[in-house]
Amino acid sequence: MTAVEVLDPPPFAAPLRAVDRIDLLPAEPGGSTRVRAVKTVRVTDPYLGGHFPDLTMLPGVFLVEKVRQVAAAVLGPRDGAYPEVRELRSARFLLPMLGGEEISSDIELTGTGTDADEVDAVVHCRRGDGRPVATLTLRLGWGDPGAA
Repeated sequence: MTAVEVLDPPPFAAPLRAVDRIDLLPAEPGGSTRVRAVKTVRVTDPYLGGHFPDLTMLPGVFLVEKVRQVAAAVLGPRDGAYPEVRELRSARFLLPMLGGEEISSDIELTGTGTDADEVDAVVHCRRGDGRPVATLTLRLGWGDPGAA
């Protein structure tokens, strides 16, 4: 595995850091990009204070944000634009993601060629104990989706 360094949240996300570490996984035939993104749920993260005041729990929407930040880190901006979530096709949340837990997300990005303006993502998330917590499928894109 090759690590992608995640120094700061991208400009569109500051101060939210939805990813602590990104590891590139071996490529699949067909040209998809595969990564494992890891985030530890911390009570000190700026978005958790009011969600459940007496229980640190990662809101599921931040898994969607994690995918966007991973795409920005791995695929980069294009013409100065960062990827946007264009469509959330499915989201299934199975277990809570509680304070102190490490949540890893295996993300497969397809359509990642340099001329592709859209990328499909299939995401499988699990806790450190290996139990699945969520599955997502979504489409991200750069630029104006109506321009095509």
